[in-house]
Amino acid sequence: MIRHTAIHRTIGRATLLAGGMLTVTLVAACSGPSDLASSVTSSSAVASTVGVSSPAGGGAGTTEVARVAECKAGDLQLSHGSGDGAAGHVYESLRFTNISGRPCLIGGFPGVSYVTGTNGQQVGAPAQRDGSAGPAITLAPGAVASAQVTMTDVGVFDPAVCQPTPTNGLRVYPPDDTTAMFVAQDGTGCAGNPPEAQLRVQTVKAGPGGP
Repeated sequence: MIRHTAIHRTIGRATLLAGGMLTVTLVAACSGPSDLASSVTSSSAVASTVGVSSPAGGGAGTTEVARVAECKAGDLQLSHGSGDGAAGHVYESLRFTNISGRPCLIGGFPGVSYVTGTNGQQVGAPAQRDGSAGPAITLAPGAVASAQVTMTDVGVFDPAVCQPTPTNGLRVYPPDDTTAMFVAQDGTGCAGNPPEAQLRVQTVKAGPGGP
Protein backbone atom coordinates (compact mmCIF):
# COMPACT_ATOMS: atom_id res chain seq x y z
CA MET A 1 0.00 0.00 0.00
CA ILE A 2 1.24 3.51 -0.83
CA ARG A 3 2.17 5.66 2.19
CA HIS A 4 2.43 9.41 2.50
CA THR A 5 5.87 11.02 2.55
CA ALA A 6 5.78 14.26 4.56
CA ILE A 7 8.11 17.25 4.42
CA HIS A 8 8.74 18.85 7.83
CA ARG A 9 9.57 22.48 8.60
CA THR A 10 10.39 23.80 12.08
CA ILE A 11 10.06 27.37 13.27
CA GLY A 12 11.56 28.35 16.62
CA ARG A 13 10.90 31.33 18.85
CA ALA A 14 12.64 32.10 22.13
CA THR A 15 11.40 34.59 24.74
CA LEU A 16 13.27 35.64 27.89
CA LEU A 17 10.84 36.26 30.75
CA ALA A 18 11.28 37.93 34.12
CA GLY A 19 12.96 35.64 36.66
CA GLY A 20 15.26 34.02 34.14
CA MET A 21 12.73 31.74 32.42
CA LEU A 22 13.36 30.95 28.79
CA THR A 23 10.44 29.64 26.77
CA VAL A 24 11.03 28.00 23.40
CA THR A 25 8.09 27.17 21.16
CA LEU A 26 8.46 24.85 18.20
CA VAL A 27 5.77 24.30 15.60
CA ALA A 28 6.18 21.54 13.04
CA ALA A 29 3.98 21.29 9.96
CA CYS A 30 3.60 18.34 7.65
CA SER A 31 2.60 18.62 4.04
CA GLY A 32 2.43 16.32 1.09
CA PRO A 33 -0.99 14.74 0.50
CA SER A 34 -1.27 12.13 -2.26
CA ASP A 35 -4.06 10.00 -3.68
CA LEU A 36 -4.37 6.31 -2.81
CA ALA A 37 -6.11 3.76 -4.99
CA SER A 38 -8.27 2.36 -2.22
CA SER A 39 -7.89 4.88 0.59
CA VAL A 40 -8.19 8.56 -0.12
CA THR A 41 -6.34 10.51 2.55
CA SER A 42 -5.02 13.97 3.21
CA SER A 43 -2.19 15.18 5.44
CA SER A 44 -3.02 16.93 8.73
CA ALA A 45 -0.86 19.37 10.68
CA VAL A 46 0.90 18.04 13.79
CA ALA A 47 1.87 20.59 16.47
CA SER A 48 4.44 20.21 19.26
CA THR A 49 5.18 22.65 22.08
CA VAL A 50 8.35 22.35 24.17
CA GLY A 51 8.93 24.59 27.24
CA VAL A 52 12.36 24.80 28.91
CA SER A 53 12.64 26.70 32.22
CA SER A 54 15.69 27.55 34.32
CA PRO A 55 14.90 28.75 37.87
CA ALA A 56 16.64 31.76 39.43
CA GLY A 57 19.70 30.80 41.47
CA GLY A 58 21.14 28.43 38.88
CA GLY A 59 19.38 25.23 39.96
CA ALA A 60 18.64 22.30 37.67
CA GLY A 61 16.15 23.17 34.94
CA THR A 62 12.88 21.38 34.22
CA THR A 63 11.55 20.37 30.83
CA GLU A 64 7.88 19.97 29.96
CA VAL A 65 6.75 18.51 26.64
CA ALA A 66 3.20 18.54 25.28
CA ARG A 67 2.38 17.03 21.89
CA VAL A 68 -0.80 16.80 19.82
CA ALA A 69 -0.55 13.91 17.35
CA GLU A 70 -2.78 12.95 14.44
CA CYS A 71 -5.85 10.86 15.17
CA LYS A 72 -5.35 7.26 14.06
CA ALA A 73 -7.80 4.37 13.77
CA GLY A 74 -6.97 3.16 17.28
CA ASP A 75 -7.89 6.57 18.72
CA LEU A 76 -11.30 6.69 17.08
CA GLN A 77 -14.72 5.09 17.17
CA LEU A 78 -16.55 5.04 13.83
CA SER A 79 -20.34 5.23 13.62
CA HIS A 80 -23.21 6.23 11.33
CA GLY A 81 -24.61 9.71 11.71
CA SER A 82 -27.91 11.10 10.53
CA GLY A 83 -28.80 10.87 6.87
CA ASP A 84 -31.12 12.18 4.21
CA GLY A 85 -31.99 11.36 0.62
CA ALA A 86 -33.01 13.13 -2.59
CA ALA A 87 -32.97 12.57 -6.37
CA GLY A 88 -31.41 9.13 -6.39
CA HIS A 89 -28.81 9.86 -3.71
CA VAL A 90 -28.46 9.18 0.01
CA TYR A 91 -26.48 11.62 2.16
CA GLU A 92 -25.02 10.28 5.38
CA SER A 93 -22.47 11.41 7.96
CA LEU A 94 -19.67 9.16 9.13
CA ARG A 95 -18.78 10.12 12.70
CA PHE A 96 -15.32 9.85 14.26
CA THR A 97 -15.36 10.01 18.08
CA ASN A 98 -12.08 10.46 19.97
CA ILE A 99 -11.91 7.60 22.49
CA SER A 100 -8.18 7.89 23.20
CA GLY A 101 -8.39 10.04 26.34
CA ARG A 102 -6.11 12.72 24.83
CA PRO A 103 -6.53 15.40 22.15
CA CYS A 104 -5.60 14.51 18.57
CA LEU A 105 -5.71 16.20 15.17
CA ILE A 106 -7.92 15.12 12.28
CA GLY A 107 -8.39 16.79 8.90
CA GLY A 108 -8.79 16.08 5.20
CA PHE A 109 -10.58 13.27 3.38
CA PRO A 110 -11.20 9.77 4.74
CA GLY A 111 -11.03 6.84 2.34
CA VAL A 112 -14.38 5.11 1.90
CA SER A 113 -15.39 2.04 -0.11
CA TYR A 114 -18.12 -0.61 -0.19
CA VAL A 115 -17.12 -4.07 1.02
CA THR A 116 -18.82 -7.45 1.14
CA GLY A 117 -18.17 -10.91 2.55
CA THR A 118 -16.28 -11.97 5.64
CA ASN A 119 -12.95 -11.10 4.04
CA GLY A 120 -13.94 -7.49 3.37
CA GLN A 121 -13.65 -7.67 -0.41
CA GLN A 122 -14.00 -4.22 -1.97
CA VAL A 123 -16.92 -3.66 -4.34
CA GLY A 124 -16.22 -1.19 -7.12
CA ALA A 125 -14.30 2.06 -6.98
CA PRO A 126 -13.67 3.92 -3.68
CA ALA A 127 -15.34 7.24 -2.94
CA GLN A 128 -14.35 10.26 -5.00
CA ARG A 129 -13.36 13.46 -3.19
CA ASP A 130 -16.15 16.03 -3.12
CA GLY A 131 -14.95 19.61 -2.63
CA SER A 132 -11.68 20.80 -1.12
CA ALA A 133 -9.81 19.65 1.97
CA GLY A 134 -10.50 21.56 5.17
CA PRO A 135 -8.13 22.50 8.00
CA ALA A 136 -7.02 20.12 10.73
CA ILE A 137 -9.33 19.94 13.74
CA THR A 138 -8.18 19.44 17.33
CA LEU A 139 -10.45 16.67 18.57
CA ALA A 140 -10.73 16.64 22.37
CA PRO A 141 -11.42 13.36 24.21
CA GLY A 142 -15.04 12.43 23.60
CA ALA A 143 -15.48 15.01 20.84
CA VAL A 144 -16.86 14.14 17.39
CA ALA A 145 -15.84 15.04 13.84
CA SER A 146 -17.71 13.89 10.75
CA ALA A 147 -17.47 13.52 6.98
CA GLN A 148 -20.49 13.48 4.67
CA VAL A 149 -20.73 10.55 2.26
CA THR A 150 -23.00 10.64 -0.79
CA MET A 151 -24.23 7.24 -1.99
CA THR A 152 -25.75 6.99 -5.45
CA ASP A 153 -28.75 4.69 -5.89
CA VAL A 154 -27.18 2.07 -8.14
CA GLY A 155 -30.64 1.26 -9.52
CA VAL A 156 -30.31 4.27 -11.83
CA PHE A 157 -27.45 2.56 -13.70
CA ASP A 158 -27.61 -0.02 -16.48
CA PRO A 159 -27.23 -3.36 -14.63
CA ALA A 160 -24.90 -4.67 -17.33
CA VAL A 161 -22.56 -1.74 -16.67
CA CYS A 162 -23.06 -1.47 -12.90
CA GLN A 163 -22.94 -5.19 -12.06
CA PRO A 164 -24.99 -4.75 -8.84
CA THR A 165 -23.41 -6.55 -5.89
CA PRO A 166 -24.73 -6.86 -2.31
CA THR A 167 -22.57 -5.10 0.30
CA ASN A 168 -22.51 -5.40 4.07
CA GLY A 169 -20.70 -2.24 5.09
CA LEU A 170 -18.19 0.50 4.47
CA ARG A 171 -14.44 0.25 4.84
CA VAL A 172 -13.16 3.60 6.11
CA TYR A 173 -9.59 4.88 6.40
CA PRO A 174 -9.25 7.91 8.70
CA PRO A 175 -7.40 10.79 7.02
CA ASP A 176 -3.67 10.19 6.73
CA ASP A 177 -3.93 6.60 8.04
CA THR A 178 -3.46 3.22 6.40
CA THR A 179 -5.37 1.23 9.04
CA ALA A 180 -8.94 0.55 8.01
CA MET A 181 -12.08 0.78 10.12
CA PHE A 182 -15.45 -0.81 9.35
CA VAL A 183 -19.07 0.22 9.82
CA ALA A 184 -21.87 -2.24 9.03
CA GLN A 185 -24.48 -1.26 6.46
CA ASP A 186 -26.41 -3.56 4.16
CA GLY A 187 -26.77 -2.21 0.64
CA THR A 188 -25.82 -2.63 -3.00
CA GLY A 189 -22.76 -1.39 -4.83
CA CYS A 190 -21.50 -1.49 -8.41
CA ALA A 191 -18.72 -3.99 -9.05
CA GLY A 192 -18.52 -2.60 -12.59
CA ASN A 193 -17.73 0.88 -13.88
CA PRO A 194 -20.87 3.07 -13.83
CA PRO A 195 -20.85 6.51 -15.51
CA GLU A 196 -21.24 8.30 -12.15
CA ALA A 197 -19.36 7.78 -8.89
CA GLN A 198 -21.23 5.39 -6.62
CA LEU A 199 -19.64 7.06 -3.57
CA ARG A 200 -18.42 10.60 -2.87
CA VAL A 201 -16.91 11.89 0.37
CA GLN A 202 -16.39 15.39 1.75
CA THR A 203 -13.62 16.65 4.03
CA VAL A 204 -13.83 16.04 7.79
CA LYS A 205 -15.54 18.81 9.75
CA ALA A 206 -16.04 19.48 13.46
CA GLY A 207 -19.28 18.19 14.96
CA PRO A 208 -21.59 15.25 14.29
CA GLY A 209 -22.77 16.48 10.87
CA GLY A 210 -26.12 15.64 9.33
CA PRO A 211 -29.11 17.77 8.37
